Amino acid sequence: MRLVSFFLFFATTLAQAADVHVIGEMRRMFTDHDIGPNVDLSQINVTAHVYGLGPVAGLKGEITVLDGETFVSQAVAERPRVALAPSAKAVFLVYASVTKWRSVDIPAAVVSETDLAWFLERQFHKNTRSPFLVRGTAVACRYHIQNFMGKAEDLTHELHDRAKVFLEVTNAPVELVGFFTNLEKDGGTLCTWAKPRMST
Repeated sequence: MRLVSFFLFFATTLAQAADVHVIGEMRRMFTDHDIGPNVDLSQINVTAHVYGLGPVAGLKGEITVLDGETFVSQAVAERPRVALAPSAKAVFLVYASVTKWRSVDIPAAVVSETDLAWFLERQFHKNTRSPFLVRGTAVACRYHIQNFMGKAEDLTHELHDRAKVFLEVTNAPVELVGFFTNLEKDGGTLCTWAKPRMST
């Protein structure tokens, strides 16, 4: 992913690890073959200004909550389809309520996801989880949508990876919703979702 002309928006309470909530965990998908509807977004999205990420139940799409609106992206005939789905169910979910963001300019040298991870690492205190939001223009962006067609009991890491439908956008305004963590128990997770910005 290459980005230009973008700004980073941090949660004002980024130092508080408890601000980011995690329901479930990816590991259970493989150890317990659990890809069921464990999180009801209609029950989560009752607080103002919620942002969240998670896989659709059955691994048949991706869920993104953007300022209280729940979007489900799915791959239909190898093409993306995004729709509002306030009652969507997720296998697991990471989310936070962010009422106000702090804007930070990102250096021009940060042009990839690896660069962004490096930059974020230097913005946060140790033992921190925090949501972030990036708005800018993607010169080239490759992303995936999960589209698992098998049975839960058959799920493996290999089948999970093979079920990803990869898509690309070029020279497009995008919005990246993400969650950064440097907590040791999280394994250094950096998760994002890219959404083309709509013209207003």
